[in-house]
Amino acid sequence: SSAAAWEAISAPTFDRAALAEALEARRADFGEFVLDLAEDLHGFVASLSPEQKTRFLERAEDRDFLRSLLFPRRSRDDRDD
Repeated sequence: SSAAAWEAISAPTFDRAALAEALEARRADFGEFVLDLAEDLHGFVASLSPEQKTRFLERAEDRDFLRSLLFPRRSRDDRDD
């Protein structure tokens, strides 16, 4: 994570192993997230009519369409700054 990377960079001594472990844990968590997301999206697509499914899959070929659908941009008011 960016927090783990920043901690490693700002620490008096660089702990490569600790950072590698934190990054690997984040990759594993993200992999599980993608699997869950794909499974949910598959269920949604399966529930569509044949015409809806065709239109959805055509739009889904545009990477920006899926990105905006699955990861909508938050407004500045919604951010936890």
